[in-house]
Amino acid sequence: MGPLWRRVFLVSLLLLGLLSGGVSDDIGGSFVRNHTIILSGSPYNVTDEIIVGEEVTLTIEAGVRLLFPERVGMTVLGRLIAIGNSSDRIVFDRKRNPPDYQPNYATRDHDIRLLGPTVFEGRVQVKLNGTWGSLCLQHSWQQWRTSEATVVCQQLGFANGRVESRYRYGTGRMAVCNLECQGNEDNIFECRHDDLDQPPQCSLTCEPTPGWGGIRSYSSEPVNISNTNFQYVGQLHNEKASALSVQNDPYRMLFNEIHMTNFVDSQTGIELLPVEEVYIENVTIESCATEAGISVLDPQQSVIIRSSHLTNTGNRIGGGIGIKMLDTLSWSDLHEQAESGSSMFVSMCRDPPIINLRPGLRQWLVHGIVRGVTSSCLKNIQAPHGYRVQLNMKKSEFDYGASDNNLTVYDSSTMNDSCVLGTVDYYNSYPGVFTSSGSILTLQIKAKQGRRSLFLAEVRATPDAVHSTSSPNESTRKIFFQDSSVTNFDNGIQINIPKAYVHIERSTFRSCYRGTYVTNTAGNKTILGSTFGENTIGLQVSNTEGLIMLEATVFDDNNGYGSTISSSRGDIFVSDVLAKNNHNDGLYFDDIGGDVTLTNMSALDNNGYGIKISSSRGDMFVSDILTMSNTNGGLYLNDVSGDVTLTNVSSLDNRGDGIKLYTITCTVVAIETKLQSNSGQGITLMNVFGTSSISDVTVTGNSNGLYIYHDSQTRGSYNITDFMSDGNRGAGVLLQLSYRSHVYIFNSHINGNWQGGVSVDITGNSIDQYPQITMTNNTVANNKRFALHGKGELANFEISWNSINQNSCPYQPVVAFKGKPKCINFCFNNVSNNNAREIFSVLFEDQSRVVEKSRVLITDNIINENFYSPSETDGNFQYSPYPDPYSCTIEIGGYNENYTVTHNLIDNANMNHTLCSRVGTTFPDETINAKYNWWGTVDEKEIQNKVVDFDDWNDRALVDYFPYLTGPDVNSQPAEPSIQNITMTTDDIGGRLYGTLHLTESGSPYTIKKDLTILENASVTVEPGVQIRFHPCELRLNR
Repeated sequence: MGPLWRRVFLVSLLLLGLLSGGVSDDIGGSFVRNHTIILSGSPYNVTDEIIVGEEVTLTIEAGVRLLFPERVGMTVLGRLIAIGNSSDRIVFDRKRNPPDYQPNYATRDHDIRLLGPTVFEGRVQVKLNGTWGSLCLQHSWQQWRTSEATVVCQQLGFANGRVESRYRYGTGRMAVCNLECQGNEDNIFECRHDDLDQPPQCSLTCEPTPGWGGIRSYSSEPVNISNTNFQYVGQLHNEKASALSVQNDPYRMLFNEIHMTNFVDSQTGIELLPVEEVYIENVTIESCATEAGISVLDPQQSVIIRSSHLTNTGNRIGGGIGIKMLDTLSWSDLHEQAESGSSMFVSMCRDPPIINLRPGLRQWLVHGIVRGVTSSCLKNIQAPHGYRVQLNMKKSEFDYGASDNNLTVYDSSTMNDSCVLGTVDYYNSYPGVFTSSGSILTLQIKAKQGRRSLFLAEVRATPDAVHSTSSPNESTRKIFFQDSSVTNFDNGIQINIPKAYVHIERSTFRSCYRGTYVTNTAGNKTILGSTFGENTIGLQVSNTEGLIMLEATVFDDNNGYGSTISSSRGDIFVSDVLAKNNHNDGLYFDDIGGDVTLTNMSALDNNGYGIKISSSRGDMFVSDILTMSNTNGGLYLNDVSGDVTLTNVSSLDNRGDGIKLYTITCTVVAIETKLQSNSGQGITLMNVFGTSSISDVTVTGNSNGLYIYHDSQTRGSYNITDFMSDGNRGAGVLLQLSYRSHVYIFNSHINGNWQGGVSVDITGNSIDQYPQITMTNNTVANNKRFALHGKGELANFEISWNSINQNSCPYQPVVAFKGKPKCINFCFNNVSNNNAREIFSVLFEDQSRVVEKSRVLITDNIINENFYSPSETDGNFQYSPYPDPYSCTIEIGGYNENYTVTHNLIDNANMNHTLCSRVGTTFPDETINAKYNWWGTVDEKEIQNKVVDFDDWNDRALVDYFPYLTGPDVNSQPAEPSIQNITMTTDDIGGRLYGTLHLTESGSPYTIKKDLTILENASVTVEPGVQIRFHPCELRLNR
């Protein structure tokens, strides 16, 4: 029967029920013997709180209807059996008149209604002479008052009302105007009014009646409830109620075919604190204003929910389904539980002074409030004979001052130092376990005024044979949610369990803050075949361990992230997922400890990234992915410590980068990938410290096709193979490199890009750390602006076996190097049919302070059929309104370095010059080695005329072109020294004089057409009377 205080309480309630009398259809008070509520007396009017005593069974027959008054409920300390059937459901309802209502207007008085979105609010209409019309005021300056709203709402059957302006104006007939009520009338027709047809109309919101108090079961007996309806649950006494609250039931909890509707600002639909498995099937919560739908606290076994549908019409405060441990609740929530009268929760400083434990059942001890006075209180915990008391401290929070703020645990009812098992305080707040040597523990708490002395402890009786000082092992529970839906809660499902396997299948979550929220949970988690839509966040998983699987799931039109996973220490597997129209990232993963696999999914039209993954310490496998029309970009991987593999990824029409990889520690492999029409880069690689392999990748119509940025001193290698970069608005390939970064581009096609083919910018280096750029067997064609440009300091360029054709860049060189490169090898390339002022250009800066000078080798190239036509710009920007009319096939300028131009086939009839030396020299005999080239002719005079020095002072390096090849083949014989003709004629004076020049008076006047340098062992003889004229700007003879 339980302790004496409880027996006295039950007897008093029983006497109260007996004295109240009542008719046959009235029921209420305490049941101290088994009882059956039969169908023949239904419906029953409940007059008082129904209390089912300990060891008492209350059976309710199928079809019975119980009508409770406001704020009255049922408490079960024994056993409740309420099993209806599909045709005769048991109904628990609020007593009201009438018991039903029609959607969108209340019907207690059939001559008045509200036209609005819910039963509680809208425009007021009344029926006169069989026709509906609205209430109105004659003058627009008049205002509706609370007194009129109160009368209308009470006439409709509600408690109170208030005036609203949202439905103030409408269309249709006016019935009653200038309504003036005092607030105590029974209906509006007792108020003063006129019958006029003038706006504005009356619009109001009615406050619902409190509703009844639900069923609470605190029992060690099984609860059997199925095929039942719960209606109009609201308050128990003056607190928010749960429709069905079952605590401490040691049996399997089974709830089937339960329909809950029209709750009135209630706390929870179903609230459970179970010991064994929970099975919920075919539960419906709809048209309810409730904080939470189903709450399962501290489950010890599995929780299975199937074919259940929860819809909240109130504020989004709690969770649709909450499955969590008690120690995750706030101190205020725990204190509220302890003060609520629940037999499961006992407040440390309130009655009863003794907790009597029952084997197999748990009890919770709480001190969750900061008091305004210094306090001290005691609690004795008693176990039955043959049992010990085990106290498991779940969490605690004590302020500084251990002597004034502490909890002391004594191993008996005697409180002396020899019996102290331990103390919990500021210094010892970590949860621990205390086990008595006998059958009793005594607890004393001290709390200084305004200081925190807060704790939550689980107490239970354990057999004498079991003596443990450690927490009971946490079993791994199964949380199974299938074929269900949750709408308009704070969290659709919230799971906060230390160890649990979570499985959510074929379910829908809409209009919640979070569709599903899983946190602090170790165990595998599977989301399969489900839909998350119109939530703030579709799915959030944080601080978990174990595998996370998202399969065949849709994240659609959420106001934030479609799905976010953070602080996960397990692998993640995503397959057949669609994330679209979310207002932030479609999928966002952060701080991931395991491997991530994404396959066969789409991320479309999201307002952030389609997929964003940051701070991942495992490997990533991304395959068969489509990201399209996302605002920030398609796929963004940042700070990944493992390998990254991308296969068959398509990223189209995103307003950022198609793919962006930033700070990848290990290798990157991207194959069979398509990046098209993105507003940002097609693919960006930034600081990949391992080896990157980009193969079979196509980038078209993006800003820049491929962008590689490496500014770290850690080595990074980027291998680009079988790569297609075509028709991008920027460069086909943009490289910004420093230090030990190596880029290899092989067998690729870089065509038709608007602002250049390959652009290389060297931004950082040191003497022993410098970038390496290698291009082999590529086609660079039909680009605008340039084909290949490199600038910066100390980099090696290996450019060989490439085809560089049909690029249109009349205001920039086709191939150009500027700055201070370390080494340039330009070999075995075919450069033809390009439109440019310079085809190949090297312009180096002063390297007098550099120990190792640059080396340039231009060899075995075919450079032919190129031309310069400024009119054929093909949309290129003209950098100067006065373009240089002179063109040059090879331009070498800057300062004297190690230049070699040899074994090239150079034949460009439509270029003004073949090789232009702009290399500064100290002495006139410093030369550029340009031997063994085919210059398009065997006429040395023609060769001389096209190999020129543009400098006005003639202080640039001489081009040493002899011997030259005598045919358009690198195997052609070089010209013999005997045929070299370096004689300067009097009709073509200029350049370098190697021999003797005699100017006679008879040939006067003479014109020097360009700078004349008289070399060592050469001489010029001028006879008296000779006239010498200088071509404009050619003003000096050098000696």
